Amino acid sequence: MDRLKQVKPFGIYFFAIFMTFISIFACSKSYNFSQSKNRTTVPIKYSSAIDLLDYMRSVVTGGYPAPYGVDDKLWDVDKVLSHLSKMGLTLYDVNDESTIKYSSKSLKSQLSRKKGKAYDSIVHMGHIYSQPYSQYSELAYETIQNGIVINMADWYRLTFVFEGSDLRLSKLEYLTEEGD
Repeated sequence: MDRLKQVKPFGIYFFAIFMTFISIFACSKSYNFSQSKNRTTVPIKYSSAIDLLDYMRSVVTGGYPAPYGVDDKLWDVDKVLSHLSKMGLTLYDVNDESTIKYSSKSLKSQLSRKKGKAYDSIVHMGHIYSQPYSQYSELAYETIQNGIVINMADWYRLTFVFEGSDLRLSKLEYLTEEGD
């Protein structure tokens, strides 16, 4: 019986230390891009940018050489729109050196119809991010005055800005030059 009394305080002490480590781990101040298998971390206040990328990766289907698209059962236009700037989305494509700004209304229409340059660009970005190889989906970031810029390997640069307390995608730049 005396032996049991000696073990009990040790168990309580061990449990308290274990719970302390769990609490420290759970309250970490950074977000790990572990799903893309790279080790870049960003401050937690920017994690909603990664939420958009993770969502797009989860809904894209197909891929080279087959056309890519989205899984109709998982596609949620409102969820995508909740990550896009209410002021619209600027798209840049290095191949035609065009910059086009789409209004929120135009974005909603294209995403709902699953047609148009904005829809194609967003889905392609998700397709590239879904590739399990670093030359496609490795992420790097830099914080800016009102948000964060995320570089997806050499393929895309995404600019997210705060609108109130929400972090939203305001610019999507396609940076990969395609062959003739």
